[in-house]
Amino acid sequence: CGRHGDAPPPLPPATAKLPGVGHRCTRSENLHPGPTDGALYRTMAAFEHADPERTHVFARACTLAELSDGKPWEIAVRAAPGDYSLPYDAQTRQRNQLYVYGYGATADQDGAFVASIDPDTLAERWRTHLYDRVPKGQWSWPGVVTVHGNGYLYSVYGNQLFKLDPDSGHILVQRALPEGPDGAVYNGMDVLADGRLVLKNMEEGDCPGLDLFRPDSSPAAKLLSAGTRVEALSGMACFLLRNKRPSTMVVVDPEQLQIVDQLQLPEPTTGRITVAKLDGRQYIYVPGRTELFRYRYDGHHVVRDRSWMPAPYVRTGQGPAAAASIMNDWVILHVNGFARAGSLVAIDARNAKHVFRIDPFPLLKKLPLGPSFVLSKPAVDPDNDVVVAIDSFALRIGAFKLDPKRGFTRLWTRPALSLAFSALIGPPDQRQIVVPDAMPHDGQPLRDVFEDHVLWLDEASGKLLAESPVLANHPAPGNIVMPGFDGRFYYLGADGRLSELSVRAKTS
Repeated sequence: CGRHGDAPPPLPPATAKLPGVGHRCTRSENLHPGPTDGALYRTMAAFEHADPERTHVFARACTLAELSDGKPWEIAVRAAPGDYSLPYDAQTRQRNQLYVYGYGATADQDGAFVASIDPDTLAERWRTHLYDRVPKGQWSWPGVVTVHGNGYLYSVYGNQLFKLDPDSGHILVQRALPEGPDGAVYNGMDVLADGRLVLKNMEEGDCPGLDLFRPDSSPAAKLLSAGTRVEALSGMACFLLRNKRPSTMVVVDPEQLQIVDQLQLPEPTTGRITVAKLDGRQYIYVPGRTELFRYRYDGHHVVRDRSWMPAPYVRTGQGPAAAASIMNDWVILHVNGFARAGSLVAIDARNAKHVFRIDPFPLLKKLPLGPSFVLSKPAVDPDNDVVVAIDSFALRIGAFKLDPKRGFTRLWTRPALSLAFSALIGPPDQRQIVVPDAMPHDGQPLRDVFEDHVLWLDEASGKLLAESPVLANHPAPGNIVMPGFDGRFYYLGADGRLSELSVRAKTS
């Protein structure tokens, strides 16, 4: 397939079920989707990062060899006919149900949306628009859609939380969450073991004339502004540089979206929150600007856990992590570098003084985009004690083994230009990484066009196993290639195109 040119090659339109995509994935075939008593629906991908611990391990998804019946494989691609600008995530429910969440430039006029798509034809069934109309002119930033254990869809945009009917898309309940006079965005959510939702907000602040992400300001700004909304990035820059209003965290009952508890966090926080259990207790992790905060949920209230107080995880010249990931008894964070190399940090969930740190990608002499920028949090593999990390500006991806006594060991690194999350698939002894990459081949310099395609990598060695055709001219920040049923994977491009990737035995 071509990697260079002004536009990606056209993809086959989705008009009918694609024939010859190989054997069905037995792990997904044996999965019986349905409601649960816990946090998430029983399906292939109910949550943006696979589970409340944000591991990115989609263990029911099958490997390349399994999907091709052990024969040489190739990647088949179909393009959905709809426009899903600007997409953030995709989730599955029943075998015939796929949902896409996206958002627009303005909260009151464009809003966000949840769209239902037929996985066989990729035709859109319905689209529900989600708006945050007060105050006007406020920041637009992506929330998320989640398939709850009770079977309903829950989506957040701005400070508006929605409960949706999964079959019709009708808004069953809508709740305004706490915000200040200039508005607030709730960047994602997580689900507690009892099914209650937990969310936190960000408030933009006052930033007249702040324009850090003009497409002509730098190669890094050009890359980011091409793949996402400039308005969203400017809002995040304003939040980071000017806002002094602490974030608010809320716990919400899923039935009528009543707020069960709320509290003010110690400071403004950018990262998404993570939920995890330890020794029978439920904890919520919130990455602050220099500290990692932990809260305990007792079934009624959220209280800060002051018995667990790690030293600041961010060093001088670094920035906060996008979110925490839980790997067994460890809390994993990937710290932005900004003015220096970024760091992988592992904090013992039982002993906050027990910390390991490694700079995964040492600074190179010439970095065209800057020292370090970690837009998307790492993936963690609790079965193998492996962390898969990406640094977009350092142009690297790598895997790192965590020994609970000795700390991190670098397994491998390789060049990559990715603004996305990695998905981990397959059984532990055959685990593979599925991740978008826009790195030019043959050492060619970065250009105005960043041709994004999807890689399958061996987790243990970093070996390239397969790659898709070019899918988009610009990476879509913060997205993940979401595994679906029957060996399908879904890529969301910055151009608003939804592509289905299927692994099959080579036909020629």
